[in-house]
Amino acid sequence: MASETSHQFLPPLHFVLFPFMAQGHMIPMVDIARLLAQRGVTITIVTTPHNAGRFKNVFSRAIQSGLPINLVQVKFPSQESGSPEGQENLDLLDSLGASLTFFKASSLLEEPVEKLLKEIQPRPSCIIADMCLPYTNRIAKNLGIPKIIFHGMCCFNLLCTHIMHQNYELLETIESEKEYFPIPNFPDRVEFTKSQLPMALVAGDWKEFLDEMTEADNTSYGVIVNTFEELEPAYVRDYKKVKAGKVWSIGPVSLCNKLGEDKAERGNKAAIDQDECIKWLDSKEVGSVLYVCLGSICNLPLSQLKELGLGLEESQRLFIWVIRGWEKYNELFEWISESGFKERIKERGLLIRGWSPQMLILSHPAVSKLSMESDKEEPMVFLDRTTRATRGKRMTKLLDDEVEEDEQFWNQEALKEEEHDDEYEAEREVADEFDSDFNDDEPEPDVVAQNEKEERDLPKKRLIYPGKIASKKKKKKTKVVSKLEDIPVDEKPGEELGNKEQDEKEENEAQEDMEGEKVIRKSTRTSVVVRQAERDALRAAIQATTKPIQRKKVGEEKRMTQEEMLLEAAQTEIMNLRNLERVLAREEEVKKKAIVHKAVYKGPQIRYHSKDGCNYLEFCNGASFNSELSTKSVPYPEKAVCVITGLPAKYRDPKTGLPYATRDAFKAIRERFMDEHDGLRKKMEMGDLFDALVAKGFATKQKRTKIPKRNKSFSQRSSVHFLSSESEEESEDSD
Repeated sequence: MASETSHQFLPPLHFVLFPFMAQGHMIPMVDIARLLAQRGVTITIVTTPHNAGRFKNVFSRAIQSGLPINLVQVKFPSQESGSPEGQENLDLLDSLGASLTFFKASSLLEEPVEKLLKEIQPRPSCIIADMCLPYTNRIAKNLGIPKIIFHGMCCFNLLCTHIMHQNYELLETIESEKEYFPIPNFPDRVEFTKSQLPMALVAGDWKEFLDEMTEADNTSYGVIVNTFEELEPAYVRDYKKVKAGKVWSIGPVSLCNKLGEDKAERGNKAAIDQDECIKWLDSKEVGSVLYVCLGSICNLPLSQLKELGLGLEESQRLFIWVIRGWEKYNELFEWISESGFKERIKERGLLIRGWSPQMLILSHPAVSKLSMESDKEEPMVFLDRTTRATRGKRMTKLLDDEVEEDEQFWNQEALKEEEHDDEYEAEREVADEFDSDFNDDEPEPDVVAQNEKEERDLPKKRLIYPGKIASKKKKKKTKVVSKLEDIPVDEKPGEELGNKEQDEKEENEAQEDMEGEKVIRKSTRTSVVVRQAERDALRAAIQATTKPIQRKKVGEEKRMTQEEMLLEAAQTEIMNLRNLERVLAREEEVKKKAIVHKAVYKGPQIRYHSKDGCNYLEFCNGASFNSELSTKSVPYPEKAVCVITGLPAKYRDPKTGLPYATRDAFKAIRERFMDEHDGLRKKMEMGDLFDALVAKGFATKQKRTKIPKRNKSFSQRSSVHFLSSESEEESEDSD
């Protein structure tokens, strides 16, 4: 009982939230505010005017729904920090190189924020601040308020960062920037290089700021993370150990957005119409669309973004690609339009330049969900962790091998100039050829045969393409024994084989005689053109003889006539009626078989019934009425009337108990009861008092309240119901 009484007097919870001025940090913090407000906690969000305007619609809907959320604006110190006016968010900076100046400017908010927290009511119960605002740790310590730090990253990242800060001397033992080393005391084997760790490269002001963030993280009361334990159970468990258990996984916080407006308006205004985006997704199959978005502060070079676009094109998958609307990406959009990329992917790709309704898109069933298990018939879009563990380690070696293979390819013997290649001549065009060999001397047969023999003896050089190993062809051995069965008995096998070889030799010589006149070798370009023409002719012949398969396009429907539609509607109606009859019959059978347990009331009852033109109330089973029904209405209570003026009384004298309406009436009552004769006032009765007042010249304008005579003296009342500031002042004057 004592605990319940003490719990009732506890002040209401008041949480003050400090989101960092970046969209990836502010959006989940606003979702956290809504989650806490739904549980009855008063929320105050402190941010700058520009960032408050971005979430104006979100806060308006939350306040209209009755959530206790307040928004307090603090001026951003642009002049004090030397940053341009209006750049109050990280995605508004001209370049990421100015981010350090932005972080320093946010630290200048410490003084006005501390002043605000001293004056705000009710007193804050807790502070939830972003990890990028370490100055809030000093404010919480000065005011004695517990502070919880918010991390938008997963526990995998947080645990890795914590371990590397604890083992910073490990980086000093690694000499090469490209040498891989495992993270010590990590649940899984994960390897990094020294250049991949941000803490190993920063120095100067950046290192000072990161050290301040680490100190604030270590001295905070606890940590909340936008993740859930089923996603990364091992990393959540180990991170709780290093934080003494004060780690709360509250994600994904975006699930608090149930309405379509809340899903579409999160942060900035979307660069694409909401209905247009939903219409495009509705036309796609379930789980067939890839969503590609690199964040609002993506800083990849143009070459990598082009490779990403080409990879999406070659994947043959439906996709939505969100590209930030920076001026530095204008060249990328020029490449998209000029190279024909946009035209090639218009049937299966949707490009969004600027802010996208990400929550609305990801909640659509057409967007594919990541899964570690894939159907055997459908290839996985990504690799599992075991396969990805070694990717990237040998990238430098692979690039070197590729360069070496290219050098070997271009330096091989097949591509070198031949020694006797001076006689090469390009073939003339067909239109320029004419028969003019009548005046030429025919060469001697011996010379022609010798030239042909030299051409036949020239070894053919074989090209070896990079990445392939030249394989040696094995000579097929002919089995002569199997052919002995077909040879007649009177013939010898050697004679038959000899005759066959002689015939083949004669055929080859005849074919070589036909091509002997072509001394000059053909142009490679002409032969390629001829072969290509032959392939095209063969392909055209196949297409002419084969009937093309007409595939039905996605979404294409056959147009029906009016009679066909009416017939289909009639058939559908008959089918629906039959199904309805079956369902109703099945329900009746279920009702008949069901055992109904009805609760029977056996207590007192009052029944109402009419008989012979009269209405009766019958009391059954012990019901009774203690007294007769009253037919008289209850009189209204009489209103108190002033004993002096007869007006409706507004006050009552605490000493005499007489009602009065004005100040003069109060003075008259007190003058009459002045104790001039040693207690005569106490012995006087109310009737005598009224008569004495009338005798002095006070006439009543209304009928006064009749006061019966009493033998007992008036006693001072403990509770007064008719009081005002005016009567209290008069009582003090009279005293």
